[in-house]
Amino acid sequence: MKSITSLRSLYAGAFCLAAVLGIQSCGNSSSAVDDGNEVIVFDDLDIEAHDQLNLEDYDIILLSSDNEDCLLRWNSKTVVHDGCIYIMDGMRAPEKKLAVFDLQGNAIGSIGTRGQGPEEYVMMTDFFISDDGSINICDPSNKILKYDAEGNFLGSTPINIKNNAITRLSNGNYVIGVARWDSTEAEPYTLVLADSSFNFIEGLTPKPEFYDANIIAGKTEFVRNSKGEYAYNGDLNNDINIIGKDGKINKTITLDFGSQNFPDAEKANLYDNFERMIKYRYIKGPVYYEDGDIWFELNDKNVGRWVHINTADKSAQAYESKWQIVGYHNGYPIITNENYEAGDFTVSDSLEQKIEEGDYHILAIHK
Repeated sequence: MKSITSLRSLYAGAFCLAAVLGIQSCGNSSSAVDDGNEVIVFDDLDIEAHDQLNLEDYDIILLSSDNEDCLLRWNSKTVVHDGCIYIMDGMRAPEKKLAVFDLQGNAIGSIGTRGQGPEEYVMMTDFFISDDGSINICDPSNKILKYDAEGNFLGSTPINIKNNAITRLSNGNYVIGVARWDSTEAEPYTLVLADSSFNFIEGLTPKPEFYDANIIAGKTEFVRNSKGEYAYNGDLNNDINIIGKDGKINKTITLDFGSQNFPDAEKANLYDNFERMIKYRYIKGPVYYEDGDIWFELNDKNVGRWVHINTADKSAQAYESKWQIVGYHNGYPIITNENYEAGDFTVSDSLEQKIEEGDYHILAIHK
């Protein structure tokens, strides 16, 4: 079995962030509110000891590898819904899949297949689960495919807007993250509202003045909270947009890291300019927001950290981690890594035996 960072070391080295909303804590921080929008300014990140997250609050799930349709290479998004775990494998285009597991980690199967047919997707950039329980796969080429919970194809809806993230609102409209290569009327925007047939209604956020098509960092995604609001953050963009049930932006929270903000002029070709990534801080991956609580993964000069901001009690914490946040459940991060190293904490005899028998992808899901 491969050796990885253990869960014990995952939570070790936790440290405290500067407080928010003008109250000084472990460092200097301030915030400003303008027309309902909020700017949270972090002048510095002071590394200090901090309470570890409670492992007892998480279920540790080993994902079965006995079904070829559910073999995973890279977990890019996880949704827990109605007793099932839905995982989008996002490593390479020819291997994109939506795998389904039960809450014990047993493989159930996959939703949809890749191909050129009317019931197949050419590419998968996102998926979402509608209020009726249907599973929707986003093919950025030209359509959204709909399946029932058993994976039966229900139909597809053509979409002209090139997208990198999409979600369906309870009123039947859609909020769409616009891909950089879009050439429709949505092109001037990074976020738009569309009707049930994906006709453009209005732009929600304009593209910034500097918008290079070669930006390749970050993962855009809509994350829903228990009130039906969505949090959305774009590539290398520290604006967190809070979207209401009607698809309108209720609030924008901007994280300002001062001199360590990623300069617009450098937001391109990061793979060819690795030294840029070790100088700046930016939000990475999905963001969760509810009642003033914000969770997100921060790329802190190429070091992964989980950040939790509670605006109610004026506190902020960061936890150093090499694990990835791939979703949220009950308001807490779902975290993943490719393999599990036995001996990190007490497990049942049957689980320990499974661990000894082979490699497993692992999920830690808050109960």
